[in-house]
Amino acid sequence: MDFNLIRPEDGIKTDELFFCIDCGTTLIKTLLLDKTGYAYKKYTYEDFPYSKITRMADLNKCKIITTGAKSDALKLSCAEYEIANYSEIKCISKLPVCLGLERTVVACIGTGSPFVAFENGEGVHLGGTGVGGGAFIGLSERLLGVRDPVCVEEMAAGGDASGVNIMVGDIYKGNMIDELQIDYTASNFAKPAPSGTAIQSPQYRNDVALGIHSLIGEVVGSMAGQLAKYNGYDSVVFCGTVCENKIICGILSNCLSIYGMKPIFIKNPGFGTCFGAIMQYISEKPDHHKPEQNSIS
Repeated sequence: MDFNLIRPEDGIKTDELFFCIDCGTTLIKTLLLDKTGYAYKKYTYEDFPYSKITRMADLNKCKIITTGAKSDALKLSCAEYEIANYSEIKCISKLPVCLGLERTVVACIGTGSPFVAFENGEGVHLGGTGVGGGAFIGLSERLLGVRDPVCVEEMAAGGDASGVNIMVGDIYKGNMIDELQIDYTASNFAKPAPSGTAIQSPQYRNDVALGIHSLIGEVVGSMAGQLAKYNGYDSVVFCGTVCENKIICGILSNCLSIYGMKPIFIKNPGFGTCFGAIMQYISEKPDHHKPEQNSIS
């Protein structure tokens, strides 16, 4: 499934040089941005080159910004430098500004998944769930013995979720509820597992891989759709590293369709919080002006 990916960088107009570090629960993401373009990279905490902060700090007029669950510790370790530090929720709430949106809900699917409502230039934390990328990797490792999310996505491409999930069609047969379709999930991972060697067959392992995708995508997608609908919003922006997975993006899109909404996906979704952090910094400047509108169709 192909998606119209919006570029957050198109909504950021600045002559300054920014170096943003998103210290997430699992990964460190860095974004270097100025008027000529941007560069981005992901690191594990073991691999992150902390000397890079020193190099960037020594550049003339480079603005260093940190965010994420573990950013406070990083800021303390670099106390000799001028660093702007913002909460993850505040940065997520500024992502819609980059996209030219005036009101929406943002779901950031990282290790966990927070939800933020954005309206009148401000964000409100609606809640969240522990279901996200962490659960995806943890379930994949325990059920399949595979920790690499790319490998699990490749397996899922050959899977059938009805091999592990009880579907609406398994329950209602010809006596359908008007609002439901037979291929909707009624209960995740509720079907009995096959016996004997069949449980280790390549096809069943692929079914399990897709079942993991459906569990993550349906929980987050349903929560996002419900929060948006019952708080009066008509769109949801999805960001976070998990949104690099096309199968999960398809599931998120299907979930929102139940509520009559279309999802908004961004290019390089794992760096959505970084783009929001830069926009937060820019918005605090006295000479800040509203960025040009992005085109979202």
